[in-house]
Amino acid sequence: RALFRLVRGRKTWREFLRQAGRTLWVGTGLLYGSFLLLWGLNSHRQPLAHSMNLEVKEPEVERLTWLLGRMKEEANLLRKDLPETEDGTLAIAEDRRETYRRALLGWKVAEKRYPFLSGPDILPKPLVVPSALGATGADGILCPFTLEPCVNPNIPKARLLLVLCHEMAHARGFAREDEATYLAYLVCRLHPDPDFRYAAAFAGMWYLTPVLQERGIDLSGASEAVLRDYDEIEHWRSLKKGWSHELFRKFWTGYFRATGQKHGFASYGRMILLLAAEPLLEPR
Repeated sequence: RALFRLVRGRKTWREFLRQAGRTLWVGTGLLYGSFLLLWGLNSHRQPLAHSMNLEVKEPEVERLTWLLGRMKEEANLLRKDLPETEDGTLAIAEDRRETYRRALLGWKVAEKRYPFLSGPDILPKPLVVPSALGATGADGILCPFTLEPCVNPNIPKARLLLVLCHEMAHARGFAREDEATYLAYLVCRLHPDPDFRYAAAFAGMWYLTPVLQERGIDLSGASEAVLRDYDEIEHWRSLKKGWSHELFRKFWTGYFRATGQKHGFASYGRMILLLAAEPLLEPR
């Protein structure tokens, strides 16, 4: 309206800029306040480790090495009978939306073990324009105003199943990235279906490997099929380059730190602190 009056000569540039600035300032404040009230305050909720009675500390190398070996064994075992694409990577034969619905099954099992995980049964949705999210470098995102978890349906399937549960964790009020990632691992591990359990073992292996590679411990012992999935995700990550990814990386880093996640993008990988603190669940 101010712009219309400016064009009609009823306002000066100074009056227009003053009104536009005031409107922008108030609108931004209302938007940020709504974000905090609807979802943002979850960043400061009681730590997940406290809710699960876990003693989180910097794990010893021996513990992480044992965990990596355990994850590789489970991944090798679970991967054997899962469907593959023509390229030999993990495939999901069913309808995409059915996979999203199946993600809820793991949460139902986890809720019985940990009642505080109960929350709205909001299913993830595929993005209509996945490239829009891909430009930000993210594989999934939660709309804090509608609690709609959305994912890029084109990401490698070995990672997609974890991302589905990760965004569902955000929808249930777990805002910190390390906690949401760990809960995604836990939900996948408790899932009745082998492809989700494979996604859990693969995720544990994925996050542990970079930490141990510095000490000369690598993916030795992983099957060829598991390594193909690993290489597929590495290739997917290599595509996340360019000015848009760098710009959004800085934005997300600033957002993480503003919400108390001082480690920025490294917050995702810090799920291994929770992983190492909890005794491994027995395979189903």
